Amino acid sequence: MLLVESPSPSCSRIALLVILCGCFHVPSDGFTPAAHLQRSLHRLVLCAGQSSGEPRVYVETIDEGQALVVDGTFASLYRPGKVSTNCVWDALAVPMLALPQERRRRVLLLGLGGGSVARIVRALAPEAEIVGVELDAEVIAVAREHFGLDDMALEVIEGDALEFLRSDTRSFDYIVDDVFIGDCDTVCRPDWFPFALDLECERLRTGGVLVSNSIDEHKAVARHLRGHLRRGTFGPEGTLVRVDVKDYSNHIFALGPPSLSGSSLREAVGSNVHLAESLEVLSFCTVEHGIFKSRGVEQNAVTDPHST
Repeated sequence: MLLVESPSPSCSRIALLVILCGCFHVPSDGFTPAAHLQRSLHRLVLCAGQSSGEPRVYVETIDEGQALVVDGTFASLYRPGKVSTNCVWDALAVPMLALPQERRRRVLLLGLGGGSVARIVRALAPEAEIVGVELDAEVIAVAREHFGLDDMALEVIEGDALEFLRSDTRSFDYIVDDVFIGDCDTVCRPDWFPFALDLECERLRTGGVLVSNSIDEHKAVARHLRGHLRRGTFGPEGTLVRVDVKDYSNHIFALGPPSLSGSSLREAVGSNVHLAESLEVLSFCTVEHGIFKSRGVEQNAVTDPHST
């Protein structure tokens, strides 16, 4: 089902919400856990959106667990008893598999939300120091009450991501930038994006991995990260990888050492007890010096013909 075909103004809110969630259609060719989750999220997309009188932040119960809705947008997913989400948050966490355990010591999550990425990271790095930055106090409160945020041994910082990058001097092995602002009609990256990626690179330890979520701004993200690749920020053999999620419009970019590649990530996800279930919805490709390498494109991966 394609929900963004109609150009009429009455469809604008639901269309933008679909773009945020990336849920363009729901597979109907057989039952799989991931497909069942997609159907549940599709129902949530149809019902979400914000109208007057509704709270800005609330929890929606779906078949698989609880979804966090913020200003009419689908912000986090919690599946009790599960680590993975079979959604975009898995793609934000899987590049950590490129790092050996001894290099998963300190993690920075910008745009903590309900802690979906944090839960996966904690499973992949049980001993890590994890710092989560979230601007919205109401989101933090709801996540603590309904999403088990305090059970993950996080350092939760209520504040602006850019200000944190400017003021905090710590360095990190793994950084995830998942900051979006606005409601379902105006959701976008902050105006300091993608230039905050420069500050994030400065906070990254040598040999670490930087991960950035993108939707409409994926060209700018790829271009900016390629610039760091060409300048040798990550050494002469630094690698840029893209992770896509089936039926979602998000493009996840990961910049890191040579151990980071599309093929190695696919293999690592398939053998990981927490993430193997997500392999059916994830695809990987290796981007190197601005060129999508054909040998790095995995089965079911779709390269971006519009990438510049």
